[in-house]
Parts: sequence; C-alpha cells; structure tokens
Amino acid sequence: MPDHAFPDRVRAIAAMIRLLKVWPIERISERPMKAIYAALLGIAMTIPAHAAERTIKTEYLACNPERQFHLAERIRASGDAKALKAFTTGALLAGTCVALKPGATVFTAGSGKDQGVVKVRPEGSFKTFFTSESAFE
Repeated sequence: MPDHAFPDRVRAIAAMIRLLKVWPIERISERPMKAIYAALLGIAMTIPAHAAERTIKTEYLACNPERQFHLAERIRASGDAKALKAFTTGALLAGTCVALKPGATVFTAGSGKDQGVVKVRPEGSFKTFFTSESAFE
C-alpha cells in the first residue's frame, strides 16, 4: 500500500512500537499497558484493508468451492455444450456459482491453488468465488 494513504496512522503506530522497545515491559504498569494496547488495536482497526477492484471483460463463471470451478472448466474444455449448460444451470440454482457479466465489478481476494485461478468477491456480496484470470481479459 502506498505510504501516503495513511501516513499519520503509520507514524502513530511506529511511535508506540518505539516506545514499547525503549521501556522494559516490567516498568510499565498494567493500566498504561492496557491503554497502549487499546490504542494500537484501535489504530490497526481503522487502517483500511484494500482489495484490488477489477472489471469483468468476458462473461465467465465463478464458483465456490474451488473444485466446483475446476469441474466447470473441465466440462468447458471438453467442448460438451449441453453438459456445460446443465452444469451451469444447476450450479446457479444451487448458489455454488455465479455468472460474472462483462462490466461487473469484483474485488480480488487472493488466488486459487492452481495458476490462473483468482478468488473474487462480487460487488455487493460477502461471499467469495473462484474464477479464471481470463475473465479480466
């Protein structure tokens, strides 16, 4: 993350850490120690957790668990359109997969076990899904 995003908070945390390094823990009584921990926790909670926002370019399927996505990819790679349509319909109805439409915004939340697999969270959703990097090309 760029330092300019929250320099005051970072400086405050760094100052508290330096203070803790200078003062031996034994010399700090319980009450000030609780105040220091509360301040560190409060500052840490206010630092925003950034996830990369990306836009879908190609209509793609995203599934959770990841093995469900791999199954969809195997069916797609086999070229069996009828099986893929049946799988997609069932997965969408079951809620294990979502259709990512072009122009939709998702937040990346990591990567999958295999190369080219990305963990995403659709905008407005709390649930994460796995999809291909190809969805962004």
